[in-house]
Amino acid sequence: MGRNGTVFGINAVLVVACLAVLRLCSAQTVHVVGGSSGWKIPSPSSFYSTWAATQTFNVGDILEFNFATNSHTVATVSQSDYTSCSTASPISIKTTGPANITVAAGTTYFICTFTGHCDAGQKLAVTASSSSSTTSSPPPPATSPAASTTPPPPAAASSPATSPPPPPSPAGSGATPAAAAGVFGSLATVVMAVVMAFVY
Repeated sequence: MGRNGTVFGINAVLVVACLAVLRLCSAQTVHVVGGSSGWKIPSPSSFYSTWAATQTFNVGDILEFNFATNSHTVATVSQSDYTSCSTASPISIKTTGPANITVAAGTTYFICTFTGHCDAGQKLAVTASSSSSTTSSPPPPATSPAASTTPPPPAAASSPATSPPPPPSPAGSGATPAAAAGVFGSLATVVMAVVMAFVY
């Protein structure tokens, strides 16, 4: 292979590397719901709406709900069921923790279906679009005066057999790059293909 072939090969590798970096920049993010607190009955009840307001959600990101199985659930519900904390007709439900859910465009609503948990604030609304400029979540709906004067029912007592929630993610911030290893694996595969194309 002559000098022109070597220069072409180097340029091809640089183009592939640039494409891989661009892909890494647009990689999905894993949002650990509630950060190190996880998915549980919050204190204060506005905890999850406050947490969501500090996050930027994009289509394809992952919401990681860390909770102890048999102590909580994650149900995707309609806006009206979110507002009223109705567990009668969930769109989908995850009963085993931790649970990962891919963020879709628009606003998606999540609640815990255990009695009293949603009323105590264990609910989350996430708004995302395909643009990386969309930020935060809608504010929580105002509670009616009747609901605010009634104390929430006591949480279900956990049995000694209930396992503790999984440990928080290392960063503790609630967001970690999920696709980095996959991108670098893809980069290695592409670079190998380019090298093999010039060898043969």
